[in-house]
Amino acid sequence: PERFVLSFDLGGSSTELLLVDTSRAESLWSTSIFIGAATITERFLPGDPPAGPSLVRAAGTIRDSLSQTIAQVRAFLEGLRIPFHTLQLVGTAGTVTTLAAMLLKMETYDASRINGSLLTEECLNQLIDTLSGMPLADRRKLVGLEKGREAIILGGALIVRELMHGLGHKLLTVVDSGLLEGLLLALIEKEYGWPAGLSSRLTFGLQDV
Repeated sequence: PERFVLSFDLGGSSTELLLVDTSRAESLWSTSIFIGAATITERFLPGDPPAGPSLVRAAGTIRDSLSQTIAQVRAFLEGLRIPFHTLQLVGTAGTVTTLAAMLLKMETYDASRINGSLLTEECLNQLIDTLSGMPLADRRKLVGLEKGREAIILGGALIVRELMHGLGHKLLTVVDSGLLEGLLLALIEKEYGWPAGLSSRLTFGLQDV
C-alpha cells in the first residue's frame, strides 16, 4: 500500500478528513468540513428527480467548500517534500460503501467484498447519471442501495466526485469502517506485507485476473 493516505468519512452534515503516514501510529493532519450528503440534498436537490441546473449549483458549492482544504493538503505535503501523486485516497463508511454495494449489485451487504475495492471515476459518473434521472420510488428498487439513503445518496456521490476531481484522483479505495479502523487495516497490511485490499480482490471498473 501507499505510505501516505488521505482518508475521508462522508456523513450527513459533515466530511471528516485524515492524512496518515502508515509508517507512524499518529495521524499527520485532520480537519472537518461542514458539508455532507444531507445538507447538499436539502439545499440543492429538492426535485424528484432534481433538475439539471440544481446539480450544477450543487457541484459548484461543493467545489468551493473543498478548495481550501485541498489546498491545505497540497501545502502540507509540499512542506514534507512528499509528491502529491503518491497520495492514496480512501473513502470510509456511509456514502462510499453504499456506492460500492450498488456497483456490486449486492443483495445482502458483505463488508469483506467492500474492503479494499476500488471505485473508479468512470463508474462513479455512471452512478451519478443514473441516480440524477431517477425519482425516489425508482431509487428504492436499486440493488445495493441501503434503505433510507435513497434521498441523499446523489448528494453524497457529488461530494465524492468533487473530492476526487480536486485531488486529481481517478479512483479511491473503499473501506467499510471509520477512519481509525481504516488506518488499522492499512497498518496491518503494511506490517505483514499483504497486498492492499487483501480482503477484497474486486476492483470496480477494472478486470481482476
